[in-house]
Amino acid sequence: MISQRDSAIRGYVTGNMGRRVVLWRVDKLPPTSYSPTIETPRNGLEAAGVEFTAAIKKAFRGCEVRTLFSTGDHYFQAYVYMPGDTCCMGYITVAQQYSSLYGDYAPKFSYKVFAHTIRNNRYTDGVEQQSCETVNPKKAVDNAKKYLRRVTHEELTKITSEEYFNARRDQEEKVESELAAATCCLLGVRPSLLSQRFEDMRNSPLLTELFWQVDAGTTNFVSPDVKVKLEEVRRLHKEYTAIMDSRTTDKVMCIQVHEVKIMGEETHEFSTAVISTTRWLRSGDVVDYCRYTEKTLPEDIAGKIAVLTVCGANTAVIGVGYRYDENIFYVVC
Repeated sequence: MISQRDSAIRGYVTGNMGRRVVLWRVDKLPPTSYSPTIETPRNGLEAAGVEFTAAIKKAFRGCEVRTLFSTGDHYFQAYVYMPGDTCCMGYITVAQQYSSLYGDYAPKFSYKVFAHTIRNNRYTDGVEQQSCETVNPKKAVDNAKKYLRRVTHEELTKITSEEYFNARRDQEEKVESELAAATCCLLGVRPSLLSQRFEDMRNSPLLTELFWQVDAGTTNFVSPDVKVKLEEVRRLHKEYTAIMDSRTTDKVMCIQVHEVKIMGEETHEFSTAVISTTRWLRSGDVVDYCRYTEKTLPEDIAGKIAVLTVCGANTAVIGVGYRYDENIFYVVC
């Protein structure tokens, strides 16, 4: 389910020299606890945060800001994103600090920008490595303008493709395990006597002969239970064979669906990225791009998206693909 994911997702994106970065999902952000449009700042920290976010909204026309505020932590936080995007551009914080130079209770403010485009080697923590800090409000705005960037389709593909490959691997292991168990049940042997991997049994002359009998419809057993077990093994064997064949034949396309308005009418656009995959290597490298409208989207791709939509999120379907969330699909071409 989508709800099982955290707001922060980690993965590799282009241009970060193999470093894992953190992105923040828009649909998992906490609700706004402070609205600067209808509430008056209650203290200097809120006022500094409101001023900072106002400058960001001016710099990035059309952006949305999800504002959080905690008086107990002396901390103002706001996430910045564009409507319809899966991930945030980043977030900003304003923290209250105390210094002996100003007296025990005289505050000054520290401004931080967090974004996946930042690499701060002063820190070893993944999130802090994506931050830059200043006590100068103007410099803070400049940092926001420099580093807050929308996550590109290529970056989103690379960071979500790891989950697709994991789902495909889990599906393969599940079907293989079920096939091995069903085969042991058919043959009347304990699973401990055979490997749980069907690879050790797939070339059995007996199974080959039995599969031929099932496909030809010529099976005639004394016990009806044997026929039922054999048909189950054959069904799982076909699934397993399809998965193994797909390792060498599949071309995987990551599709992101966008809601847009054209001439006042709501419609959808589809950003696609083909990712490289081989039998044993999962690179997630993007090798081709394309953009479609509802009219130009190929019929076979549209059909597979429809199947995955019905199946729900976090679902892998053999020969069809994988649904990451509401707007991101991996389709086998």
